[in-house]
Amino acid sequence: MAGWAPRLIDAVSMGCIPVLIADYTVYPYQHFLEYTTFAVVVREVEVAILEDILNAIPHEELVEMQLALAVVRDSFVYSHYSSNANVPPPPRNGPVDLATRELWLLRRELPFSKLTWERTCDK
Repeated sequence: MAGWAPRLIDAVSMGCIPVLIADYTVYPYQHFLEYTTFAVVVREVEVAILEDILNAIPHEELVEMQLALAVVRDSFVYSHYSSNANVPPPPRNGPVDLATRELWLLRRELPFSKLTWERTCDK
């Protein structure tokens, strides 16, 4: 996959080890998930030798990656939530939880500008 796209979520939800081909891409929940444990990350300059890279991965490592993929799968797949008592609440490390935590981290990293706030309120 080149860059981040919904295909990443499709691959993970189907149990396929994603092959991520992109330099300088920010992946979903990368502050919380170690992508190298469940995905093959390839630099763009290595695309010409992609087949060799994939063939060089030992079977044992593929098995470990699939186990790791099973652990993180619920972080990408949305589940239906209802206030109905029979439906469980969203999972702790589900996509809504991780997206909320990512936003919280971004808010801490990006300084709140009073100037931006004043310009927004003046409109």
